[in-house]
Formats: sequence, structure tokens, C-alpha cells
Amino acid sequence: MWTATGGILLNKVGEGISLIGSAVLEPIGDWMMEITEGIPVINTGATVVANIPIGLVAGVLEGCGELVQGVNMIIDSPIRTLEGMGALIGRDPMTNEWSLSTAGTSWKEMGKALLAWDDFAEGDIGKGIGKVGLNLLLTATGAGAAIKGSAKAATVFTVARGAGSGVMRAGLVATGAGIRVFAVEFSSGLANLPGEAVSGVSRAIKAVPKMRGLLTKEAATSALVKARETGAAARQWASEAATGKGLSRAAKQEMRLGAEKAKYAEAYGEFSTRVEEIMSADAKLTRGEAIAKLYKTAPELVEQGLRYEKVAGKLAKLREAKTSAATSEVKRAQAKVDDLMDKVSRLNMEELRRQLEAAKAELKVAQAREVVAQIEAGVIKGFENYKGIRDLGKQAGLTMEEQLRLTKSFLEHSGAKIDDLIDLEKTVGPLTSVEVSGAMDDLTRVGGVDDVIARIDEAKNIGQLDDIVAGISSPVERELLRSLSADLKSMVATSLDDAEKVVIFKESMRYLSDYKAAMREGSMGSAVSVQDVFDLIRGNQRRLAHQTIVDRKFFTGSDHGVTHILEANMAMADKIFADMGTKITPQQKILIRQAILDHDMGYTISALDDARGGQYFGMTKDHPLYSTVWVESHKAEYVKYFGEEGYEIIRDAILDHSNAKKLDLTASGGQLVQNIVAGVDCLGTTADIKMMKLFREPEMMAKLMQLKELADEFNKAVPADVARIRASMKSVHEGMLAYVERSDFPAPLKDSYRRALTQNFDPMHPEFAFKRDFGSHSAGFEGLSVGDDGAIIVDMSVNENFSLVRDMFANGDDVSTSALAKAMDDYGLDVSKSPTATVTRDGVTETVAYSQAKFAEDLARVERGEITTLSIETPRAKFNFGRNAEKGREVATVLRRERAISDAIRTLENPEATVIQIEEAIDRLSERDWTAYTLDGRPAAEVLTEVENKMLAGQTTEASLLLRRLRFEGVKI
Repeated sequence: MWTATGGILLNKVGEGISLIGSAVLEPIGDWMMEITEGIPVINTGATVVANIPIGLVAGVLEGCGELVQGVNMIIDSPIRTLEGMGALIGRDPMTNEWSLSTAGTSWKEMGKALLAWDDFAEGDIGKGIGKVGLNLLLTATGAGAAIKGSAKAATVFTVARGAGSGVMRAGLVATGAGIRVFAVEFSSGLANLPGEAVSGVSRAIKAVPKMRGLLTKEAATSALVKARETGAAARQWASEAATGKGLSRAAKQEMRLGAEKAKYAEAYGEFSTRVEEIMSADAKLTRGEAIAKLYKTAPELVEQGLRYEKVAGKLAKLREAKTSAATSEVKRAQAKVDDLMDKVSRLNMEELRRQLEAAKAELKVAQAREVVAQIEAGVIKGFENYKGIRDLGKQAGLTMEEQLRLTKSFLEHSGAKIDDLIDLEKTVGPLTSVEVSGAMDDLTRVGGVDDVIARIDEAKNIGQLDDIVAGISSPVERELLRSLSADLKSMVATSLDDAEKVVIFKESMRYLSDYKAAMREGSMGSAVSVQDVFDLIRGNQRRLAHQTIVDRKFFTGSDHGVTHILEANMAMADKIFADMGTKITPQQKILIRQAILDHDMGYTISALDDARGGQYFGMTKDHPLYSTVWVESHKAEYVKYFGEEGYEIIRDAILDHSNAKKLDLTASGGQLVQNIVAGVDCLGTTADIKMMKLFREPEMMAKLMQLKELADEFNKAVPADVARIRASMKSVHEGMLAYVERSDFPAPLKDSYRRALTQNFDPMHPEFAFKRDFGSHSAGFEGLSVGDDGAIIVDMSVNENFSLVRDMFANGDDVSTSALAKAMDDYGLDVSKSPTATVTRDGVTETVAYSQAKFAEDLARVERGEITTLSIETPRAKFNFGRNAEKGREVATVLRRERAISDAIRTLENPEATVIQIEEAIDRLSERDWTAYTLDGRPAAEVLTEVENKMLAGQTTEASLLLRRLRFEGVKI
């Protein structure tokens, strides 16, 4: 029977594992050996498990976690569960017949329980084998041991998952607890494992090549057979331990009661605390009266607390009776059982979790250092094999300077040069020869551009700026600025629009004013002429244009062109300059300006053109490293304009511009420069100052929302709906591209957006973009200031989108607060960890544990007008939040429409919805503005009428499908 069913199945699985070959596998042997220390026999088994690669181990342990979470029937209905497990290896519970075909069908049908079938289907063969082994082991040894272990493990698993552990980690923790509970019975059951199963698993192990730190395949096979043999000895030991009068039954009952007690232990702690609090508040109350009072507000907690006390009483009586009936021989055996039970009761799950995290972290460090060594040696080279260097650096504990050296080593071994990767001439055209006259002394005089700086904000186009330049009194500065304007205007065959050229030219005028002041303070380099200054500022203009143009080709997370660099970071820096006054020098100002202008050059490396997935995101994370490599390659130019010290300050500020800890404005010298560059970069999280232009379009946000809802639907879909959902996702993605085509964007910009949507946007996985962009649209940046003590005060706002997003999605708190929480996190307050924070609501201050949920609710109250001002102090800044009803209005209109049509579809597809509910949903949908939308050339209003008619005729399925088409295929004309 086993040869024909379970044995064949495992042998086939053994053949399959050869597919993973020499993949990098992760041993967790030390942890397994540690948690089983002192448990007879099981530690021997752990030697085997510990030396099988993590693919197998993860399958066993994750299967245990999913067993106690998703197949809870094993506790209440062991007979039905055994029948189901029999089916998993080929036994039909209806006919009692065995066949391999039955096994295959059963995997498909019951795969949702332990998910092993899904693991195989997804190519995770090692994990699938581990879960098959678990199922066979449970079936072969009987469910009795599993029941007792599951009772404990179920509670532990639930707690671990509730604490934020993933399924794998929770499974590890729960399995550790479960092993200790049913060690004796489980180990004796090993002796029942059929020889065919052993040979099948052995074949699987043999297919895995020898890895570092693992047993050889021969030793692993031998150890597995030994485990089976030692199971017989364990069975004998367990039998001897149960020879006293009634002890066998009592021991089993004790394990059951102990597991049940553990199940309610956490609730009992809260129950006891609450009862004591009630009695402390009213000394006249008896404990019974206090419990009765608590029951009115927390009946379930009271029931669980009383259940715990009842079980504890039974357990005490059972142990008393058991002890009095025991013989001396039984007492020795019972001592072993009691010792095991004590270990269970003393099991420190937090310490276990900490040890596991430490072990995993140590392994990640070792793996990262190995990759670092391979990059340094040139084993890993070429962008097609790219490994994210900042991610490696974080894991391996490398400083930014060490990461920079690793980047340069990678480029050298790959035969790549930074000037080839960042090619300005390809983007904005070759440099032309432009001559301007004048000596440096002609520029350093007070006046000239300084006299007109206050007027440039009024200018709306280059022509108006040219008029302002014409009124400058200094002829040298007039010629210089006219030449800069002409050079900017010559960039015609690009996606740079006139408005962006205006922003760049305004920066050139401000830069010239600050550079003049810096030179009056003292020479910084060897620049001696107006020509030198022209070359410097023209280079800045070209790099700003280059970054703005190239950034649109990719989805790098947000805008990294003039919006981010100038309208956000530089504007904030200018405000800091104004507030600090004489506390910051002209030379520090110009170094800050230059570092801000160049800090994101690394986002424009041409290697991004062919990068996908993890490599793409790794490269974008590494942008500070490539920006710095670019600066170093142009060191001579920087030294010429800013001197050796100035170059070093700019370089260091660019390398570490993502370091959110550098926000102290009381620093001096180059450190103050670095702190301001990093400080302003941290605040660019909201749509008004960081969102890429394409996703400022309300219709694009509507498409993004549609994709998110379809992705959620896809993850829960039954097979019959998969094709329909995929088709809808494709339609939405095509709608995004069609929107770009219909837009008024210039042709070069359309080309960039088409490329970004085609190559760097995955419509099947829109979650990252959804959270980032809807969180950004929910908030706004209102300004910042610097206090007399150097403290930063940040003003931000929420708008109607905040409440809409928060209400519409299951993770609404997370999405709606994401932009604001990110800014506060960078300034030292991570609300996801519920830190202690000082919060002021309309003048009333309290210091409390401040969670993300509390933050979301406070912001919602601000948006509703219930709180006028909300202030939160972080370690490095004070954040003020208010309401801005003007921002985000167009996106809010789209969100309300999308919510209405989504609700209507759900109502139509709800079999329990009444006719009145459906009509109300259609009426709410009709109230939205659909005048600009069509489907197949038909006005949306006409389509909605047809939907309503189909609904009234009882054709709800047809009505729903038509409404879905309107939503996902409709066109805004």
C-alpha cells in the first residue's frame, strides 16, 4: 500500500527537488537544536531537520503553523481530520481505496489547508516537500500527538501572528512550543513511519548537493534512519512512563488541560488586572461583584478568565490525585514528564523570538558579506547581475564610504564609466562655445542681480524674466544672465517645458546672487573670471534639465526633477537661510545650493534603461552612491569653483543626503551644510512637492485605484474569475497609456511616460505606487521655519482625500498617513512602533503612547474640523497639522466617483442585496459627474440607464458586467 501510494509520491517529489540544484539554502540548525535541548529522542531528530536546507525545513514548520491556524478541525474533529490526511497521501475516505490518482486530486482540493500544492505550483519545491513530509508524518504516527501539540501551538501561533510575525516566523515559534508538548508521544510514533516513506525522503535529500554547514547527503540519510530506529526506544520509554494506576489517562488529561490553560493565559492576565483595577477604584466591592461589573463591558474577557481559573483548578486536583496514586517507579517517570511540563510553562516566547531574529540577522550578515567579497573580487560584475549595494551595506554593516568604494569597485570590474552612464549631451545636447567677458571683481560688487531678486517670483515666463534682466544695472551681469537664458532656450528637442525653464532660470539668478556674496566673503577656488561663473551656472542649468528629462522615463518613486530639487528642497533651504540670518554664512549657502542641485544625479544612470524588478529598485536606492561617483569624477571642476574644502563638503553632503539623523541646525561649518541638505530632503513626501507630473493627473489616480481594487480581488479570486480580472487589469493599463496619448503633453514627454508605464510599472502589483501616491495626495506641505534655538518647525496639512482614502480601504490608516508618517519618522518619531510622544490638540498638551491609529484619528478630526491645530513633537522637529480644503479637490472628485461605482458593483454582485439597496446604489452612482465619459462611443449616462434597466429586469449579472466595463474600459473624452 505504501509503496503504491505514499512511497511513490515521495519518490517523485525526491526527483523534483533536483530542480533547485545548488540554490542558496539557509540552515537553521542551531535554533532547532536549541529549542529541543533536553527533550529525549527529539533532539536526535533535530539533528536531521537542522541539516536539511531551509526549503524542506520551512515546509515542515510553515505547514505546522498553517495547520494550527487553518485546519483547527484537528483539535475538535480528529477522526475527520485523519480521514482528510489519509486522502492527502492517496486514501479515499469514502471507499477506503488507495491510489496515486486520488492523492493528486486530494492535493488540489485540500491544498488550501496546508498550501503544499500551491508551493509546488509556484515552483517552491523544497517547501512543498517539507509539507508533504509533515502530512505523511502526521498520518503515519497518528493524530494523537498532533492534537496535543496543536492545542499549545495554536495559541502560540495566534499570538505570534497577532504580534506582527509572518507566517513562517510564527510557524517556527509555534512549532517550538508544540514540539515540547507532544514530544513523548510524537517521538514514539516515529517508529511507525513506513520504510517507504524513509526511502522517499532519503531520495529527496540525496538530490540536494552538499552545502556549507550542512550534513553530507549520506550522513543526512543515515541520521533520518537513525531517528526512525530511536523512535522504537522512545516508544518503550513512553510505555514505561505510563505503567502506574490511571497515570496514562491522567498524563494525557494533564497535557490537554495544560494546553487549554496556556490558551487562556494571556486573557487571564488582562482579566486579573482589570478586576484589580475595579476593586482598587471601589474598596467596598467584593471580587465577585468586581467580576460582575467587568462582565457588563467585557463579557468575553470574563468568560476566558473564569475558564482559565476552572482549568487551573482541575489541573491542580489532577496533579494531586496523580501524585497520591503513583508508585516509586512511576514517580521517576513522572519526574521526567513534570520536567518537560515545567519547560513548557517557562518557555519565554519573546526570548525565543529574539534569539531567532538574532540568528537570522547573523546569517543575513554573513550572506551579505559574501556578496560584498564577490563584488570586490570581480566575481559579480555587470549591471545584468546587479546587487543593490545600499541594501548589502545595511546588512553587512558597511559605512557609506565603504559602500562608495564597493560601488567604484563594481564599476571598475564591469568596465563602466560614470560619464557614460550619465550622459548629459545625449539628453540636452552638446556644449556650444559661448564667450562672456569680465573679471571676477566686476561681479562681486553689491547690486546688479541682487537688486531684482525680489521681483523674479512675479515672472510667469522666460520673456518676463528677460525683461527683469534687461533692467539690471551691471552690464557684466546682464550679459552673463542673457547668455544663460539663451542657452536654456536652446534646449528645444526635449520634454522640458517652458514653465520648467522658468523655474531653472530663476534658480540661476538666485544662485548668481549667493555666489557673488560667497566670493565677497573670500575666494573659495581658482575661478577668476565672469566666463568661469557662466560655465559653472550653465553646467547647473544643464544638469537640472537633464535630471528633469531623464526622471520621467522611470518610476523612481516620485519626482526627482525641478519639482523636487528646486520647488521643494531649494525653496525650503531658502526659508531656512532667511530664518537663520547671520547664523549661516554666504559660503555655506552656496555649498548647500550646489549639493542640492547635484544630489540626485544618480537617478539618471543609463543602466536603469534595461533594469527590471529587484535590480531596478536596487539601482534607484543606490542613487546617492552614483551621484557621489559622478561628483568625484568631476573633482577638478568643483575644486576650481569651491576650493578643496568646499568640494569635500559638497561631496560628503551628497553621499549622505538620505541620512535623516543629520538634522541639527546648531552645527557649524561643513556639518551644518550636510544637515540642511539632508533635512530638507526628508520633508519631500507630499504630492504638491514630490509627486511626478503624470500622477498628479486625477484620471491617472482613478486608474491606479482601479488596479489596486482589481489586485485585491485577484488575490481572493476563484479560478473561474481569474481570466476576467486579468482582462480588466489589462484594460485599465491600456487606459493609462491611452490617457497619455490623448493628453496635451508634448511628444517627448509622452514618449517618456509611455516608456515608464510599459517598462517600470506592473499593473498586476500596484500596491507600492498606490500607497505612495494616495498617501501623498492626502496631505500637503505648507512651510517650515527655524526657531531661535535652531529647532525646526514643519507645517503640513490634510485634505478631503485623507478621509476618503482612510474610509475606503482596509488598510486606510496606513495609506492615508503614509506621507506624513514618513516625514515624522525621518525626524525621529516612528508612529508604527507606538512611541511616547508629546501631542497638542487645540492647546491641550499630553504625553502619551502614540500609535499610527491614534495619529490617523487625530488627522481625521483635523480634516473634519473637530480639531483646528494639531502639534506633535519629534526628537528633531515640531510638526503642526492643519486643514487645507483647497488642495486635492480634483483627486477627491475622482475618488468619490470611484467609490460610488465600486459600491454599486459590490451591491449588484451581492446575492443578499435587496432591490431597494440596488436602486439606491445606482442612484448614488448617477449623482456623480459622468458627462465626460463614454463606453464604446456611448455616453456614460446612456450606459447607466441600460444598467438600471437590466437590473429592473432581473439581469443583475449582465448589469454588473456592464458596470464593470464602464469603470475599467470607459474613456474620458
